[in-house]
Amino acid sequence: MKNVPIIASLLLLGGMTVAKADITYTFENVPSTYWSDNGGSGQDILGNIPGIFFSPGVQAVHTSTGFPAHSGVLEITQTSARTADFGFRIGVPGISELSFWYTTAAGFVARAYDANNVLLDTFTANPNTTTLDGTDNLAVLLGNNIERVSIEDKISVSGLTTVDDIQIGTPEITSTLGLLGLAGVGIAGFRRKFVSNS
Repeated sequence: MKNVPIIASLLLLGGMTVAKADITYTFENVPSTYWSDNGGSGQDILGNIPGIFFSPGVQAVHTSTGFPAHSGVLEITQTSARTADFGFRIGVPGISELSFWYTTAAGFVARAYDANNVLLDTFTANPNTTTLDGTDNLAVLLGNNIERVSIEDKISVSGLTTVDDIQIGTPEITSTLGLLGLAGVGIAGFRRKFVSNS
């Protein structure tokens, strides 16, 4: 009977669903076509990064002391003179968590929605830069099946909020099935050993 605790442990593992599959969108490989500075062509990124679609006006910019990138040297911002707001849509199903690093001079409100335009979560950011000296902070949004995020700047001046390293998390169903399979193997092994010893 000393193997019973092992079986119990395997069964408990088989029921766990905490594993996640994470995807991070960085902007280090964005071609200069989509840069708004440093000699870039100033075209909008839109859907030119696989798996994610940005609203019009969003372009890549280079890091600075006032708006530091979280990693590398490129991040994104809204460049349109018509609006300071922007957003993005993710082409990956089942998103339960979405985060990104930001620097903002005026503050903003980020909202996560599902495919039916139901509001799932809200994140409010306070200013963390003087535009000459800034830091980056993490925004986290949670919900079932997040499909898009809107970022509403608190003043109507574009370029005062930058975003970097967008990460999404989805439940990894295969890991649960794998653990269930592991539990089954453990039980079968125990039964064979129990029969052979009886």
